[in-house]
Order: sequence, then C-alpha cells, then structure tokens
Amino acid sequence: MTVEPFDPTIDDAVLEDLRDRLRGTRWPDELSGAGWDYGMSTPMLRSFVQTRLDDFDWAVHAKAPSRDAMPLLLLHGWPSSFVQMLPIIPLLTAAPQPFDVVAMSLPGYGFSDRPTKRGMDLGAIATIAVSVMAQLGYDRFAARGSDLGAGVLQQLALAQPDRLVALHLSGTNPTRWSDCGGDLDRVFDRTTS
Repeated sequence: MTVEPFDPTIDDAVLEDLRDRLRGTRWPDELSGAGWDYGMSTPMLRSFVQTRLDDFDWAVHAKAPSRDAMPLLLLHGWPSSFVQMLPIIPLLTAAPQPFDVVAMSLPGYGFSDRPTKRGMDLGAIATIAVSVMAQLGYDRFAARGSDLGAGVLQQLALAQPDRLVALHLSGTNPTRWSDCGGDLDRVFDRTTS
C-alpha cells in the first residue's frame, strides 16, 4: 500500500443531481417543541443539508502553518467516516500549539479501498495506520480514535508504542479488544449484540 494524493473525482452531473435532490427535499412537519423525541430534529437536518450544499470539503490531510506542528491521526468509529472530523480540523491546525491532522478512513469506509482478503483485523488496520503516517513523513504522532478506531489505536499502542506521543480513546468499544482477533465480522458481532 502506498499513500498517494487523492482528489475524489466525481462526475459533475452526479454532484449536480445530488444538489438538485437536496434542494428539492420535501421536509416533514415537526411537532412544536418535540425536538428529538420522534427522530432527528428537522431544523438540525436542514442545517446538515445546507452545509452539504454550501460548505462541504473533502479535506483529510491538513497541515498547520507551523513547521513544528504535532502530527495527529484521527480515526472514526463504526458506522461513521472521516467526515465527522471535518469541523474540528481547522481548529486543530490553527491552535496555539497546532497539529498536522490526518483524518484517515478505515478500510472499506468512504473513499478507502475495501479489504479484498480475509484477516483485516484491528492489528492489520493499525499496521496500515502506521504505514500511512510514515509515508506522510510522521514517524511519531499523537492519535485519537472512537469506537472501532479506538480499538485500532489500542492495538497500535500495544504493538508499536514507540510510534505514539499521546493517545486518546473514546466511544463504546469493548474493554478487551485483544480478545477479538480475526476478521472484523467477529468484532462487529461482539460489539453490536
């Protein structure tokens, strides 16, 4: 696996069709004061759609202006994507102690390749994460992961602790990821049952 600059190429007609469908959304009525009691709040959903129409950006590797910025790997959980990190990337790259941010998609998510053979477990993904960071020039880095991403980073910390400067884990991940082993199917079975 080699890290290469990636500019997602999506036919303009496909994107325009999506924008047309978003603009043409028939919004449901909402009971006054119900908020999230009956599902997602309509005002919040409208805000998400407006953001997608006006401000959406595919950025996943953002460098701080400072040459001494700390590299930071962000991993998402399941079922999610790097998109959940987009709002915080500008805050992290412009912080008083800035970060070079790599928001990596887990294999099979977003624009990353899907696994083509068995054995893509947490340890294998941790090895890929180290490889991605090394190819970007980062031998040591801080990392943050939630849910499945936290499990990947736990395996990274156990196998290659010298690569990590700092580690932050969150989410609803099993307490003993090392017991999961094998393919992610078994991890999902244990975490969703």
